[in-house]
Amino acid sequence: MLKYNKVCISGMIGVSDENLYSYKEKVETRCPGAQVDILTKEILSEDDAIRLMQGYDVLMSGYQEMTKKIYDQTDLKAFIVCSIGYNFVNVEEATKHGVVVANNPAYCVSEVAEHICAMILSLGRHIFVMGNAVKEGKWGFPTIAPQFRFSDSTVGFYGFGRIPKEAVRKLSGFGCRLITHDPYIDPAVAKAMGTETVSFDELAEQSDYLVVQVPLMPSTYGVFNADVFRKMKKTAFLINTARGQLVVQEDLYNALVNGEIAGAGLDVLENEPPKEEDRKLIALPNVICTGHTGFYSVESLENQNELTVANIIRVLNGELPENIVNREVLDKISW
Repeated sequence: MLKYNKVCISGMIGVSDENLYSYKEKVETRCPGAQVDILTKEILSEDDAIRLMQGYDVLMSGYQEMTKKIYDQTDLKAFIVCSIGYNFVNVEEATKHGVVVANNPAYCVSEVAEHICAMILSLGRHIFVMGNAVKEGKWGFPTIAPQFRFSDSTVGFYGFGRIPKEAVRKLSGFGCRLITHDPYIDPAVAKAMGTETVSFDELAEQSDYLVVQVPLMPSTYGVFNADVFRKMKKTAFLINTARGQLVVQEDLYNALVNGEIAGAGLDVLENEPPKEEDRKLIALPNVICTGHTGFYSVESLENQNELTVANIIRVLNGELPENIVNREVLDKISW
């Protein structure tokens, strides 16, 4: 006998219809009596969310913005996030309303780590610049000078969670120096992986490649801004594979145009898909933008699907999901 039985899905931008409906089919097949309704792929407005989410026990989403009013006027028991990031959930209000929030933190660790390495090497070796130059009839290294030996460089990580750790493992064979800034990491853990812990200013000043890979929170919103770019080396590259809002985009554009840093590799933007105001940044010759695809592989989508479905089923059966991000909510529920 299911404890809960109604699941709604919204805010799944960019997901194929086939993949989206597979969530519905798997839950309903494995949980006879469950009802899964796809409200929309888009992000619902506050009023539409309140109207359409009435009577549902579980919300599954990758982008649905939640407000106090939505939590006030619905009766959700759990918000199952299919992605790693959950900045849109409004965890504080979810907790106040007794809504368990669980994310999916491990489904694409290898893919994003590989994407970081690909960005670093593509920028450092000027792969796209030289590739386009050859197509335009140019030949030889003067087109991409100066270029520096990667093994003599310093790769810095802002954040040292699962993905940066995996990227460090993959980069360790290149012989470059690896540094990180993460106030939550034990320096001994970083040292054991061949990585030095440094201050935020030291990270900015010493990195030849500065990788941004942290959750978007009030404390990290816009943390990379004009002041930080002025501290970076003029030959340095910024790589952001986390969330666009971690970087003040206009400041990054100015830093790139004015030669304060050498280039950027961006898998994420402030607006996704990009709006007109984002296009001037994307168009710069020293920018690689990969359209928020760092997470993607056939295998990662399969893992994402299975782990998310498993969490939904746990909730429907009255069990706690895995990877709860607001464990303080457990005092407010009776599961």
